[in-house]
Amino acid sequence: MFRLVGIFANNIKQQSRLKNNFNLQNQLRMWAGKIRDSGPLDQAYFMSAAFTHFKYDWQHMITSENWSKAVERFKRGGFDKELAEKVAVQAGDVKPDDFRFLATFGFETTKVAIDTPDLNEAQKQAQTAREMAEVNEAKVLLHNECNRFRKHKELVTFVESNNLIAVAKHRQEQSLKNEALLNQECQLRFPTRELDQPHHVLPFVNSAIQHWVLNTEHQANDVYVFWYANLMVCGSKCVAAAPSIIQRISDSISNN
Repeated sequence: MFRLVGIFANNIKQQSRLKNNFNLQNQLRMWAGKIRDSGPLDQAYFMSAAFTHFKYDWQHMITSENWSKAVERFKRGGFDKELAEKVAVQAGDVKPDDFRFLATFGFETTKVAIDTPDLNEAQKQAQTAREMAEVNEAKVLLHNECNRFRKHKELVTFVESNNLIAVAKHRQEQSLKNEALLNQECQLRFPTRELDQPHHVLPFVNSAIQHWVLNTEHQANDVYVFWYANLMVCGSKCVAAAPSIIQRISDSISNN
């Protein structure tokens, strides 16, 4: 706990020294995660346990003044690199004088524990284990990300499919509306019927005129009727059909 608090306090002190307008409240709100100890909590626990385990031996190996300095440096994380090495190796035969940082406080040692081949191999194995753990964690994260991306693609495909169906339905409905409007307009402006009886002609013409008047701003008196009879359609029967046609046109003119 002293080490975690010491690192936190030291980082705040360094921030306040580097920044002119230092605001502690803003720094804690925005950068609290970076100010705290960035290492794993279990590693911090093991390093603190190692320091506590050997501290009574170290107190007799260096002066009390240097020991006080060593404690302060430990609380600021100054020995984390070497302590992390020892924690990673976890060698059972490690001794108090195997720590290199003691040399900075006046203690002379002739042995460096990490120089032995066995410790190097153990350290490599520990490093390999950590790397494999990171690889496995990355594989799990990648697998989860692939699943999320697959679900996203399925959702996009579903949405696009529904959109295509909706667009096709809208176009079909619009086409039917346009066709109905065109038919309605054609019936108003260009009414056409195939009549099989001569006496159906005048009722159809009058109905077309009435329909035109009701759907436009014109009056019945403003409508002009032009009769056009194409006798060529009758072929060889044109002579026989002409009197009937002329009679229908004459009746229409006389009635109006």
